[in-house]
Amino acid sequence: KNLIIEDSVAINNLAGAFQLFNVDGGHIKRVHSITGGGQDTWSGTTLGFIQSSQNFLIEDNEFSFIDRAQAADGTGMDFEGDTHNVTFRNNVIHNNAGAGMLILSTGGPNTNLVIEDNTFYNNARDPWNDEINSEFQGGGPGHTGIIRNNGIYRGDSSINFFSPSADWSVFARTGNRELEYADVRQAPVW
Repeated sequence: KNLIIEDSVAINNLAGAFQLFNVDGGHIKRVHSITGGGQDTWSGTTLGFIQSSQNFLIEDNEFSFIDRAQAADGTGMDFEGDTHNVTFRNNVIHNNAGAGMLILSTGGPNTNLVIEDNTFYNNARDPWNDEINSEFQGGGPGHTGIIRNNGIYRGDSSINFFSPSADWSVFARTGNRELEYADVRQAPVW
């Protein structure tokens, strides 16, 4: 209960900065999860992972440059399933081998997810398959939540903004900027 992780850097980890199971309350803020993966695992690799948890905030973090070997994923952030009332806000997810974000229903659907004000760019650099060739990859029925006001900048036109076989209508999607990364990468940084 009430787990707090702040101001940390995790570099070159097989499975990223955190893997949360059965957490109720708290937050992760200002964590940089950079590089990792590169070894075959039965479950895939990801820089951030949450499953079977609730009432949690993930805010102001970076998830970047994870690799994969023969296994799936290589994603920036993984909502693996059975998460409820979780907010993912103001994070940067970039240059990962697989999708920027993975939303699955292992253990059950995710409900009341709020994914807002994040920046996703240049992900799916080496996807495992066509389904993961997306900035957002998802699957399974029963999810609920909102995906709003995110900048989603795919690396090239062969990459999907949202995986094509998932039912994204279960999420209210509003105010997202879906552009090519090449169109914005020369923009000034504040």
